[in-house]
Amino acid sequence: MSVQVPVIASRVGGLPEVVDDGDTGFLSAVGDLDKMAADAIRLLTDVNLRREMGKRARVSATSRYSTDLIIPQYIEFYERVLASAK
Repeated sequence: MSVQVPVIASRVGGLPEVVDDGDTGFLSAVGDLDKMAADAIRLLTDVNLRREMGKRARVSATSRYSTDLIIPQYIEFYERVLASAK
């Protein structure tokens, strides 16, 4: 996503929290290969859709997961773990 590539993924684990279906990529039920293939064909044949979804994917990835945001969260987490170990 951070390199402006829309995602095609299964709706499992934490992926629905990261990929906004229809906005930054496409999500499908596990094993729904027909839908995933159709989504891939749609992205490969529609340059404008691919570019726009890619742009939105980058904005999403960089605004939600940039090191400026994530590293302080890790530091806070580790500080809480260390404090509770005392």
